[in-house]
Amino acid sequence: MFNNNFFKFINYLIFHFFRYLKEIILALILTITFLFDISDINDFLKNNIKFFEYIPEITLSLIFSIFFLVYFLTKTISIVINQDKLFLLKKPSKIFYGHTFKINSLSFDSSEKYILSSSDSISIIWDIKNQEIFKELRSNNWIGNALFTKDNKQVIAVGKNGNLILWDIENSNKILEKPIHKNHCRALDYSKKLDIYCSGSKDGSYLLFHKDNINEKISKPIINIKFKISEGEIRKISFSPNRNEFLACDSKGNIHKIIIINGLSYGKILMSHPEKRSILNIKYHPSGQSCVFVDYIGNTFFYNLCTEEIIYKMKANNGPIMACAISSNGNYFATAGQDRKIIVWKINKNRFRKHIEINVRDNRVTSLIFSKNNKLYSAGDDKKIYEWDINKFLF
Repeated sequence: MFNNNFFKFINYLIFHFFRYLKEIILALILTITFLFDISDINDFLKNNIKFFEYIPEITLSLIFSIFFLVYFLTKTISIVINQDKLFLLKKPSKIFYGHTFKINSLSFDSSEKYILSSSDSISIIWDIKNQEIFKELRSNNWIGNALFTKDNKQVIAVGKNGNLILWDIENSNKILEKPIHKNHCRALDYSKKLDIYCSGSKDGSYLLFHKDNINEKISKPIINIKFKISEGEIRKISFSPNRNEFLACDSKGNIHKIIIINGLSYGKILMSHPEKRSILNIKYHPSGQSCVFVDYIGNTFFYNLCTEEIIYKMKANNGPIMACAISSNGNYFATAGQDRKIIVWKINKNRFRKHIEINVRDNRVTSLIFSKNNKLYSAGDDKKIYEWDINKFLF
């Protein structure tokens, strides 16, 4: 009796009712305002109203309500029609200038008022709203990856020669810079669940440590757990959102799964790349039941962690995928690389559909990150950070 589009229409109608709930409430308030002049409320309550006196207000309120209803329904119908359309985005909503070398990583503070970018020998904290530099944090060597600490008072980073760097944000002072690996580091992640950091090195080792153990006055090693798990470079690390474990991908094409129990870690090779290609990045899906990883030849894989099998593979970009990100709701996945294109994919029933394409021209993208309100930030070789407001294309 009803076809698929009818149910999609109803689904999107309900979705956008809640999405535009603020506007609907505003419409009701304005309608009430038009209907009742504040000074005449007492007359209304006493039934001394002359209806014809309110005809202009009632007419205005009806026009407003009909206009909003038409807009609301048009918007919903438009979404149903365009849901399978590929959108092209050319202009960023914001550009942040300040770096003098290519940017290696991006991350947010917990409030997402600030974004942290790391480059050659500097990490910059940006005030997103005002689009300006908030703090500059200097290092002696290049920085591969950096994160805010849990309390947003410090920044922790890893980089050249396996160095760990710690800064105090308030006064921009470097508290510590010391080697914790034997070789360069690009991989760094933090687990909120365990309150622990993990770094990965070019020498194939990972290190687990607590921030409280980092103190230059302590003579003993700051490392809690240290293991060499690969003959290649540990490219990226991703902690599970809901389990005591993390995934690490390496340049030899292996994905390692490490489980942390009572202060000890136990690992195994979860899988190897079907074509023995280098795996450049990996991300847990917010559900914790699956992960997405990308390789050196532009492929993206969707992997089921419960059944331990690849459930979907696609060609996402031409050439190495240098950066990827997944939205906080798990509905969208972004890839970017040497082909100078950012692609936003819609995840639907373990499948990826190309949804938005962003041409970044001469900029090789090296880092991507989604905000909680689904804005996408990118950075790369051209030393700038771009904010892409993709919300109008997301349904």
